Amino acid sequence: MATKNKKTKKSSKNNNTGSVLIVLLVFVLAAVIVFGTLAIRDQMKEKDNTENVSSDINTASLYTEDNNSDSNDGTAVYDEKDAYDASQNDTEVEKAPNGLKIANTVLSINQNDKMIIFSARVTNFLETGGKCSYILTKGTEMVTYTKDVLPDPKTTVCESLVLEKSSLSAGEWQIKVEYKSEDAEGASETQSFKM
Repeated sequence: MATKNKKTKKSSKNNNTGSVLIVLLVFVLAAVIVFGTLAIRDQMKEKDNTENVSSDINTASLYTEDNNSDSNDGTAVYDEKDAYDASQNDTEVEKAPNGLKIANTVLSINQNDKMIIFSARVTNFLETGGKCSYILTKGTEMVTYTKDVLPDPKTTVCESLVLEKSSLSAGEWQIKVEYKSEDAEGASETQSFKM
């Protein structure tokens, strides 16, 4: 009888060890799934953020997360009110004495340690075929870059000007954007930025 008891205790001990191993395997498998899912989600977020930055530069996006009218670094910040309202009638657009529509041109400046991005748009009408001239001045120095208008269903968007900071001399610069087409012309207000 004593022999039978020993066998029962031994098989009970083997069952407990097997149960513990199964629980550990389930726990490890769950941990791998959870951490793997988190890692994939973080990689997707990082990829989305990288694509958003690239997309902003390529499509001349003028929007920022901060919707205040002034930002700490002196750059202009735009929100939805700056977009052209397609329900407006272009015949209501103010005209200059020469008969051309007056283009209300706005400018945005965004920069980081290595580059500076200038973007512009016309807010009071929608058209294609115009040209945008970014005119940068500092004292007697003057540099002009001419860019095309990009297709956009909501506003007349100028292609962005992206410059490496090393391409301009250090100091305070002024910039304005002049818009010109067969039917319209206008210029933004002059803004300052530091290199």
